[in-house]
Amino acid sequence: MGVSPRARSASAASTARHLEQACARLQDATDELETALSAIPSPDGQADLHEAIGSIMETLRLIAAAHARLERLQPDFPAAAE
Repeated sequence: MGVSPRARSASAASTARHLEQACARLQDATDELETALSAIPSPDGQADLHEAIGSIMETLRLIAAAHARLERLQPDFPAAAE
């Protein structure tokens, strides 16, 4: 028994919302780390935060790629604004 196009579209929309929410939370974490960066006196501590920020940015790129693939797989993929 296959999944109906409507159910597939609803699932894609739900997945898209989850990806967007994850991106927002990761961006908030990046902002917090950037704020904390200036308060870290040691170069090693700053390097650790820079590495964490870089990891978050890479994760954001991976999520964006997954989101783009989801859009390509679902021709009737609802726009994020809807």
